[in-house]
Amino acid sequence: MLKSGLGKIPYHLSLQKRKIRLQNVSGALKRQAAGAQFDVRTLLWFSAAFFISRASIMGEITPFALILWSQAMRLRPERKVPVTAGIFLGWVTSPAGLFPPWFLPAAMLLWTAVDFLLGKVFKRGAPLSFTLPLTILMLRLPLLSAYYLTVYEAFVIGLEVALAVLLPPLFQPFFEEIGLKKSISRPSPEVITGGILLLSLVFLGMNGLSIMGYIDLINIACPLLILAGAYIWGPIFGVMAGIILGLCLSFSNPVMFPYAGALGIAGLTAGLLRPYGRLWTAAGYFLTLRFLA
Repeated sequence: MLKSGLGKIPYHLSLQKRKIRLQNVSGALKRQAAGAQFDVRTLLWFSAAFFISRASIMGEITPFALILWSQAMRLRPERKVPVTAGIFLGWVTSPAGLFPPWFLPAAMLLWTAVDFLLGKVFKRGAPLSFTLPLTILMLRLPLLSAYYLTVYEAFVIGLEVALAVLLPPLFQPFFEEIGLKKSISRPSPEVITGGILLLSLVFLGMNGLSIMGYIDLINIACPLLILAGAYIWGPIFGVMAGIILGLCLSFSNPVMFPYAGALGIAGLTAGLLRPYGRLWTAAGYFLTLRFLA
């Protein structure tokens, strides 16, 4: 008679299912976190491009959208979609600019062609400080054949060319290091300079935007940023941020020039009151603004 014993069969099915389920849950959470991080970064790029494309000096000098777009296309090509979308949305909603509004898309197309041709000729990409001024001059100078430019219009063209030469080298370190995966504990002065310039352009672009048609966005974002910085980093940051942001506001609207001093003194007051707590810091800051601005 043949006996067959099955023996003891260990039962691990529920434990294996639990492990598989936990692995699936952890993987899903990681994917959700990565997606949320991607969405936040995309939103930040889109928002920065939107505000910077609206930035202008005295409401007429507007080369910043082209400079930002070319930097993104050259150094951060993976962000070209949100940057381009933000720039076009800001361009549509911006009333600023001395020259016709079609100059921006025409400049973008012309810069792409110039950059491609120079790359084929010299076997390497030409610096932006050369291609951007060349693009601006190629679009602006033909106007001389159409009508006589005034001294002011010639000054605007010259200032746009100068900004196209000077700003790309200042922005480049910031664009190069912002995408690094390793954490930068102490950014270099070049990165800090580029970040401050870009943030200043963002505030310039907020000019003219209002909430419900009554409250200007710049009147909310600018004082709150100075207050937060003064409370976190002290009076030196408060006074510097107040003066810098006040000067940025005066570039788009010269009437706001005295406001720079008021913001600087208010930031200094908030920084000095930091040891006494948040309530006294905010109270001193807004009272100083109330009496000086």
